[in-house]
Amino acid sequence: MDFLQIMSVTKTFDGIKALSDISFSLQEGRLTGLIGPNGAGKTTLFNLITGEYPLTGGEIHFCGKNIARLKSYQRTYLGIARTFQNLKIFPDLSVMENVMVGLHSRTRSSLLHACLRLPLHRREERANIGRTQEVLEFLGIDALSDEMVGDLPYGQKRLVEICRSLVMEPKLLLLDEPCAGLNSHEAQELAKKLREISTSGTTILCVEHNMRFIMSLAKQIIVLDYGQKIAEGSPEEIMGNQKVIDAYLGDAKREGR
Repeated sequence: MDFLQIMSVTKTFDGIKALSDISFSLQEGRLTGLIGPNGAGKTTLFNLITGEYPLTGGEIHFCGKNIARLKSYQRTYLGIARTFQNLKIFPDLSVMENVMVGLHSRTRSSLLHACLRLPLHRREERANIGRTQEVLEFLGIDALSDEMVGDLPYGQKRLVEICRSLVMEPKLLLLDEPCAGLNSHEAQELAKKLREISTSGTTILCVEHNMRFIMSLAKQIIVLDYGQKIAEGSPEEIMGNQKVIDAYLGDAKREGR
């Protein structure tokens, strides 16, 4: 059974098709790249998978379940997590506090439990702090746990957002340009971590313009252009696909991406 199935997905905004009849599937535990020029519909597809936008047509199945009608928070409960192209972080909170926000969906204690400091809340708080520290250490930013996120450089803010997604222990992780703002060393270190995450069983769908990064990581590449899927295959197949080269890779190579 395919882990995630995108079935003839279409999205229209005011009569304009942002995505047209997109179909593909992801296998569990595989890292898949999603590439294409700006405006190709990659982030729109993420928003459909996570429930930020309703479908115009088609179906999305996750772990054998049609999730097209589920709310965004319900999809989070099922194990879908994401990062955003434009960072969605809380600049006036610390790194630790920002990452712990990702554990909200796993919290069972109520506001009353928290106000009265009841045992359930205290146990969950200890567990959440421990889990957050593990993830911060995993991505190598645990020394920043008490820093205010608003004071960090962009690349470190990006890592904080990735930590917030990982802390949920998702089954499916959607990464929207995770390399943005990272230097070459940081990108290499992130690539190592993503390989570990994928090897551990988490399925990853990654939008990325850094071709060296995504081609070295992904087992499967899907290419969008003008809201349509124009190619799908291994990195080697995609690099040699003339339609992809004409639509995207030629410009990416010329720009040194």
